[in-house]
Amino acid sequence: MIRGETCRFNVNSLGHPYLIKTARGTGTSSTFNDGVTSNGFSKVIVTFQLPQNAPEALFYNCEFQGSMTGVLSII
Repeated sequence: MIRGETCRFNVNSLGHPYLIKTARGTGTSSTFNDGVTSNGFSKVIVTFQLPQNAPEALFYNCEFQGSMTGVLSII
């Protein structure tokens, strides 16, 4: 992902709210909301306009299940 660009994620995971976070893990702590719309929903299009100060890595996580995660690499 590139700072300053807009990305869209089509989330369709009923019962598994999707969060963009600064750390892996369940729950809503470490949620990254800068430039993110619809963070924490399970059936939605998440729009993410990456701010210039975004960290080099963010994570997408299910709010409830720790095994449902991945890395977003930022350049």
